[in-house]
Amino acid sequence: MNLPYTVIQMRFSGGIGGAESVAFSLAKILSGNVRDSVLYIILEDRSGFDACQGVLERVREFGVRCRVFRTGSRFSAALYRELKAALQEDRADIVHAHCYKSAFYSILLKRFGKGVKKVVFTLHGLFDQFSLRSGLIHAVNAAGLLWADRIVGCSSEITSRFRKYPLLRKKVELIQNCLFSDSRHSPERLAGQRAQARQRICELWGLDPDAVWIASVGRLTEQKNFPLFFEAAREMLAPGRCSGKVQYLAVGDGKLGVELKRLSEEMGLSGHLFFTSYVSDMDTLFTGIDILMLTSLWEGTPMSVLEAMAYGKPVVSTWVGGMPDIVQHGRTGFLVRGFDAHGLAEAALVLVDDETKRLAMGNNAYRFVITELSQKNWMERHIDMYRNVMAG
Repeated sequence: MNLPYTVIQMRFSGGIGGAESVAFSLAKILSGNVRDSVLYIILEDRSGFDACQGVLERVREFGVRCRVFRTGSRFSAALYRELKAALQEDRADIVHAHCYKSAFYSILLKRFGKGVKKVVFTLHGLFDQFSLRSGLIHAVNAAGLLWADRIVGCSSEITSRFRKYPLLRKKVELIQNCLFSDSRHSPERLAGQRAQARQRICELWGLDPDAVWIASVGRLTEQKNFPLFFEAAREMLAPGRCSGKVQYLAVGDGKLGVELKRLSEEMGLSGHLFFTSYVSDMDTLFTGIDILMLTSLWEGTPMSVLEAMAYGKPVVSTWVGGMPDIVQHGRTGFLVRGFDAHGLAEAALVLVDDETKRLAMGNNAYRFVITELSQKNWMERHIDMYRNVMAG
């Protein structure tokens, strides 16, 4: 199983998201299964001190060998030279890029730096919104796709999209994300810790311990479409809709924080919807909540959903990206076509009003994640992929 190669996981980062979790997890799980496994994190100063510190704290939690770089611009000759020196020192064979920027640098370093043999580019999602502002991003992303030696899609939607192009077809591969399941996700432990977790959440954000809690987890950006989450919440809170009390958590931070807080107040959600900002103790949060709702415009295979399912929580989501790959409609949660606040509200109300169904779906979600998306299968898929890439 061990490969005689050094594999670098590279990610530009300004905060913790799904792509960061995948890169960190791969660096950890490959240790001992390849000659050397190293995580390269390029912190983007424009994201702010707190966000960058959050990334470093998460890296320390994973306990992986890591090199940290910093940059204040989209392209930096100084950063290029730092990466080149580090890759040569680490005797890198494969650079596994987890964003379009890291793919761009990796390909330049392969072609001109003589420090990289192969480049793998994982697509963690699709972003279709094209504008003059995003044109350069799309162009750099396309260059990464064309020049990478292998393209990994984390959902069937991604792989089917890019297999349509003859130049890309033979190098596109599907490897769904997985979750590191451990004792934290034991149903027995979660049952024993639930009351304590809910008490802690009440202390932090002032929620009602007797309410059903629905959380939406993600960066406060356009992609996560929090206004739709607010609309669904408002519809559920209409008189006569719920048999009991429901409260909502917007978990995360981001550039739209101020705007979204103002919008929630304008929609009359004060006292019902709570903003947590960045949360480092996600174990307590996932233990305490009842339902996860995802209202994204686009997705790959979101790690927040896998985490919630591993903690035995049912999911209500828009039917986007890799969600149909991981949420079994009617068994582990509900998928709603279109960006339909009414449909999301109706699906969530089924779970709010029926605790037995809510717990059963949560148990199904837990079993699916720990069996079908195990870390052992995930590691073996990546090792086979690296072996084939190096074989040419």
